Amino acid sequence: GVMVPQPAPKSETDVDKKVYDLGNVRPEGIEILPQTVGQTLGLGDGAIALVTQLYWGGIDAVNLVTGESKKFLESPKADFGNPSAAGIKFHNGAIWVAGGMDGDARVYGIDGTEIAKCDFGLGGFVNDMAFIGDIVYFTNSFVSSLTTLNVSAALAGNCETGTFPVQGFEMTNNFNLNGIVPYGSNSLLINSLALGAVYSLDLDDTTGLLKEMISAPDVLGADGMVIVTSDDNKDRLYVAQNLLGGEGSVDSIGIYDLDGEVATFVESLTSSGFDQPATIALDDAGEYIYTVNARFVSLPNPDPAEGDLTTFGEKFTMVGVMVPQPEHNTKGKKNLKKIKAKKSKGKNIKGKKKQKNS
Repeated sequence: GVMVPQPAPKSETDVDKKVYDLGNVRPEGIEILPQTVGQTLGLGDGAIALVTQLYWGGIDAVNLVTGESKKFLESPKADFGNPSAAGIKFHNGAIWVAGGMDGDARVYGIDGTEIAKCDFGLGGFVNDMAFIGDIVYFTNSFVSSLTTLNVSAALAGNCETGTFPVQGFEMTNNFNLNGIVPYGSNSLLINSLALGAVYSLDLDDTTGLLKEMISAPDVLGADGMVIVTSDDNKDRLYVAQNLLGGEGSVDSIGIYDLDGEVATFVESLTSSGFDQPATIALDDAGEYIYTVNARFVSLPNPDPAEGDLTTFGEKFTMVGVMVPQPEHNTKGKKNLKKIKAKKSKGKNIKGKKKQKNS
C-alpha cells in the first residue's frame, strides 16, 4: 500500500518529524540502502529503508520520500516469533539480519534470496552486528560474548562461526549487550541496555575487556547506535534509548562527540513521535535520523493478540527527525561536505551534504 508521511507538529525539542505507518507488524531493525541499490527494488527513486519484523522474520521496504512500501522479504511465518528478526545491515552487496530469538544470523541477496543461515547454537537474542575487515561481530543480549562470522565465507553460503569473549560488565536479567558499531580501525563500541553504558572493545585485546566510555546509567535503555565521521574527521555517536531500560529511562536519541576514549555529551533528542525507538539510521545527506518505534513498553511485548495479524489492531511507525548539525568553527559555518556513516543498523556510506549558514 501507499503510505504518505504525515506533516507533523513540532516536537518537544522543536525538531520537525516525518512519520511513516508500518501497519500492525512490530519493527525492530532499520537500514537505509545506498541509492543505487534502493532503486532496484521497484519503489521509485527515493531513499529506501529496510525494516525488520521482530516476531515474523520478514523485511519491509519503505520509500522515505513517497512513503510507499512493499515486502522485501515475506515472513516465512513458521510460527509467531519463529522466525524472528532484529538488527539489519547492508554490507558487501548483501542484506545481513540478526535473528533475534532464533539465535542465528541470515544473509540475503538484494533480490531477497537466502544466501546463508547460520545458527549460533546459544539461544538468547541475537541483537545487532558490526563489520570490521572480513569479520562480522554479533551481540547476543543474554550471552556474555560476541559471536563472529567470516564475511567472505558467509557470502559463499558457508557458516564459519567463532566466539569473542567479553568481560568487564555486569550481566542482568534485562537485555544486556545490544547496540554495536565499528570504531577506528580495530575497535568496537558496544552498549548495555540494562546498565545504560557504552563501552569500547579493543579487538587486539583477546581477553575482551570492555572499557567504559559513557558511564552507567547515562544511556539507560541504550539500543541501536550510529557513528558519523565528518570531513574534518570528528566522530559523533548517536544512541537510541528507550523505556525498556526501566525507571529513569527516556525515549530519546543521545548524541555524543567522540575523541579517542572520551565521549562528550552534546544533547538528547526527544520527539512526540518516539514510542520506544529501537534502532536508528541516518540518510545519505546526514540531515535526518530515522528510527523504528518498537513499542516495547507502551504495548505488552509481545501483545497477547499479536500472533494473529488479521485481527491485531495496534499500529507501529517509523519516524525521521532532523539531525542537529555540529558547529565546526566560531562563525557557525557547518562544513559537512562529506559524511561517512558507520551505522549501528546500517552500512558504511559516503554521502554529500552542502549546507549554508543558518
